[in-house]
Amino acid sequence: MVVRNRAVDLMLHAGGMHAQHVWEGLRPVPASHALMFLYVDLRAVADPRAVKADRVVFVAPRFQVAGPEADDLVGVLDGVTRNALRMRVTERGFDVRTHLATNPGRMPDGVVYAGVAASTLDTPAGPFARARQVAANAWEAPSRCFVELFDGTRILIDRNPADRQSRAVIRSTRTLDGAGGYTSRQWVSVSAAGLVGEPQTRSVWWLLHLLHLTVAGPEGLADER
Repeated sequence: MVVRNRAVDLMLHAGGMHAQHVWEGLRPVPASHALMFLYVDLRAVADPRAVKADRVVFVAPRFQVAGPEADDLVGVLDGVTRNALRMRVTERGFDVRTHLATNPGRMPDGVVYAGVAASTLDTPAGPFARARQVAANAWEAPSRCFVELFDGTRILIDRNPADRQSRAVIRSTRTLDGAGGYTSRQWVSVSAAGLVGEPQTRSVWWLLHLLHLTVAGPEGLADER
């Protein structure tokens, strides 16, 4: 549960940073869709000091450059999954952090792959270009994140939803309760079938699952470096 909750924290922050990068028009301009590859230090999960210091889950993001080939989240997922499949077969020592991530960051030795997330600034409220017309700043703009973790958990995070009644609406197929400081987190329990079966997001979940299986590879939870 610590891993799930920390993943939610990281994806909420990633959604804000993603919106800020696009809002400020960094060069090259990032697309409205990005991928986040998650890694976990299993040795630190049971260490309260590591949990408190946020040294459990780490992110290797892949930002796309804005353009016609990156306008659609399904298209982005399809392209990255195809590249990952090809690299898994052709590249010796395939590691998503060095072969796919645009900014892998620093991680402790021995971390293992923990899951993948897709972050998008195009939400049910509309595309990001419309959202920025009414939001005061990037951190108040909405974002949506799809997460699949190594234990089969799927989480859908709607940051700054249209109703503005909460900072985030979090739906998860497994519990987020009872994980130390996360006991008060507000989330909605949902079945896997109910979450991935929604017509408007079914393709995203399916491609995210294929990418997850491709990155995990036959070794499963193994450090690939």
